[in-house]
Amino acid sequence: MKPNRTEIIGLIIAAFACIAGYLALPQIQRWLFPLPPAIQSSALIVTNVSPPTYTPYPTNVPPPTYTPYPTQIFLQPTYTTYPTFTSQPAVVDTPTSGMLSDTPAGTILEVGQSWRTDNLVLTLGDAKLQAQPDWNFCYVSLRFYLENMSAVDRIITVSESEFTINDSLGKKNILHGISSYLYPCPSQIDERPFSQLVKSGERFPDDGYWYVGVSDDITNPSLDYLMVMVNGLSSFKGATWKIKVYH
Repeated sequence: MKPNRTEIIGLIIAAFACIAGYLALPQIQRWLFPLPPAIQSSALIVTNVSPPTYTPYPTNVPPPTYTPYPTQIFLQPTYTTYPTFTSQPAVVDTPTSGMLSDTPAGTILEVGQSWRTDNLVLTLGDAKLQAQPDWNFCYVSLRFYLENMSAVDRIITVSESEFTINDSLGKKNILHGISSYLYPCPSQIDERPFSQLVKSGERFPDDGYWYVGVSDDITNPSLDYLMVMVNGLSSFKGATWKIKVYH
């Protein structure tokens, strides 16, 4: 059954009446239930309170400054150039008189070192030490050579009497002998002196050594060294070498 026109109009009027009543409800509540005077004045006071004021940030205060973090500086290490070595000039075999200074008197040399006097150079190039003697005599073989650095030729003569051998145990003028460079260990029999013309700038012998053989027994654990002194060989005087003995 369809609603008639009157019913529809009534429903619309009822809806408007509900909306009007909802809107008028606060006024009706205040009319029906008035507030006491104290509460009304309090409410009035609350509603009249001014909103809080905010003090603006002062404009004349400079903003804070920030010190930037220091920039790290990485120092590169410096490298010292390794020194370069300049090769020594070659020795020219053109000797000049007075070119070499003499070795000071009282100097004690070691094996491999040279004694200089009057532009002659005498070198103890090697010393062979052995537990068993060669030819039942030679425990020690001292190996010498000589160079003529003067401007003139020299005749060099080597004799046994020009060598004196002592040791650390107090033995004096120990038995010894000499030989040309052909014999590494001379016998205990006295050898005849031998000579050679050594020209300016040359060596005696030309290659290798000539020898002084020594009879001292180096197997003795108390023996520390031998001393050899050369006197009278050409212009050599007091030329001394110390030969250490290792056990």
